[in-house]
Amino acid sequence: MKDSKVYFISDQPARLSDQCVNTLALAKIKVEICASVSRLTDLYDPGLASCVLAYMRASDYLGIDIHRTIVNQGIGAPVILLSEAADVPMAVTAIKQGAFDVLPWPTGKNELSDTINQAIHSDQKRLKHQKAKDDLKNRLDDLTPREKEILQLVVNGLSSSQIAYKLVRSEKTVKLHRAHIMKKLACDSAHELVHRMIKLEFDLDDLENV
Repeated sequence: MKDSKVYFISDQPARLSDQCVNTLALAKIKVEICASVSRLTDLYDPGLASCVLAYMRASDYLGIDIHRTIVNQGIGAPVILLSEAADVPMAVTAIKQGAFDVLPWPTGKNELSDTINQAIHSDQKRLKHQKAKDDLKNRLDDLTPREKEILQLVVNGLSSSQIAYKLVRSEKTVKLHRAHIMKKLACDSAHELVHRMIKLEFDLDDLENV
């Protein structure tokens, strides 16, 4: 997939890495081999859609250890676990722990490439969501303390006249503040703003401290 990357982390013998690379090569997918999570951290590009293939050792209880280590390093890409002893209970438990999927190894190129493409598509959506959230967060940071105070009241459902009464300001002044707020946040209405904030998972009850 264009503009994306696949990492394969394994401390197993080279033959396993070669098998993975060869299988992915058949599906025209290039992979970056990492011998450790530390090496993955060095190579990982947080701004590029990607996924991580991780070989799950028998001693790694349901893939929890390696997956937790990857997540703790701040790597947000989906993790696909590969195991020579994978079964349904193992897959269910690992996915509940946050893994994107668990595949038996060896596996066919079609199943592997399809799962990788799904994982990368998922990461593209995650990055798009994060970019939109960061953009709105930056816009919120540009608001003055007074504008944040008024915004909180707007989100709480108060009208301009109610806000004016509460803040002991004229309704005209409040309306001007609201107009400036909407312009700074690139929203046409309070309804649009609230919808966007909910979609981006902002805390609507504490906007002054966003």
